[in-house]
Parts: sequence; structure tokens; C-alpha cells
Amino acid sequence: MKSHYYYYYYYYYYYYYYYYGQDVVDAVVMGDLGDTCPESISSTKRRVIVFISSTFTDTKAERNSLMRDVYPYMRTLCRKLGLDFGSVDMRWGVNEDITLEHGTAEVCIREINRCIQESAGPAFVCLLSHKYGYRPFPPEIESKEFEIMLTALKNKGRDTSLLLEYFQVDSNSTPESYVLKPRTAEQKDWWDIFEKMQVLLREAA
Repeated sequence: MKSHYYYYYYYYYYYYYYYYGQDVVDAVVMGDLGDTCPESISSTKRRVIVFISSTFTDTKAERNSLMRDVYPYMRTLCRKLGLDFGSVDMRWGVNEDITLEHGTAEVCIREINRCIQESAGPAFVCLLSHKYGYRPFPPEIESKEFEIMLTALKNKGRDTSLLLEYFQVDSNSTPESYVLKPRTAEQKDWWDIFEKMQVLLREAA
């Protein structure tokens, strides 16, 4: 199961590859923007804003290098083209409340979509390193699908009590769904529970 960012990365790589050609993509990757014409840039989008996606702990040096060396250069370049430059680094964008309510992935995807809508140029940069990264399961699953998975697990003789303890039905949602309960900051065994539920959901899927 690949993360959402994996697919965004390859979508945009192949989009630029087929739209502009391999020579242009290779040149841009090497930092050669050629004779970029300000008149060719959309008049409704006067900003370049990119979402920086990577695992955090093993790309700290690379992210810091972007902030120290690359972003100032990009701001200068964009100003010459009459554009503003900005970046989204989620190291400072996800607070504890969002984490406890299992909203990290939703916030990241929302920010990616914002960058895509607002940016006059590239909107997503992916840094690939040694770690696979955090792969959360959905915090909300439609009731029909969730109950099918429960049945599949029971047919295999698996205990589903952990899933039923942490996923609660929300009859007010449309369609009706099972929603993952928020956790507390004091819950020290959460990641052990998370991994057990992750194994069950993968097996059921």
C-alpha cells in the first residue's frame, strides 16, 4: 500500500514529461529554466507554492538545506518573473490536536490540493530517502464496507473486538460510517494498538 504522496509524485512527473517532453523535464530537474517568458505565466496565478513531501527524521538536513539555500534563490527568481514564492513544510503544520484526532493525512492532502490550485508552476516536491514513512489507515470507513471486513475477519476466526472498540458508528453521517475515536496524549500504548488494527484492516481488505 503506497502513500498518497507517492502517487502525487508520479502523476506530476509524467504530466510534465508528456506535456513538455523529456528534454525540458531533465533541464528543469537540473535547475535550467531556460528563457522563461513572464508573459507565458497565467495572469490569474501570480504565485509559485510547493508542498514539500518526505519522511521527516531522515531528510532533516535536506529540508533545512532547502530553507537555507534553495528558497532564497527561488524567491529572487520568482520576483524577476513578477511572482511570489512560497512553500509548505508540514513539520510545523500539524499540531497535537490534529494528530490526536487522526487528521494528519487529511490536512496534508488539503494543503497539496491548495498548492495545485494556487501555484503558477510546480506544486509538489517529493524527497525520497531511506524510510517508507507513516501509512495511516482511513479514520472513517463506510458502514457497509466496514461490516463486510468484520465478517471476513470473523470467518477467518480473527478477533474483531479491538476494531469495534476504537471504531464507532456515526449514524448522522451520509453515508453512515464507522469513525476512529480520537486518542489522548496520555495513551502510551496507542502505536501498539494502531499496528494491531492496521494488520487486521489489511487482512480484511
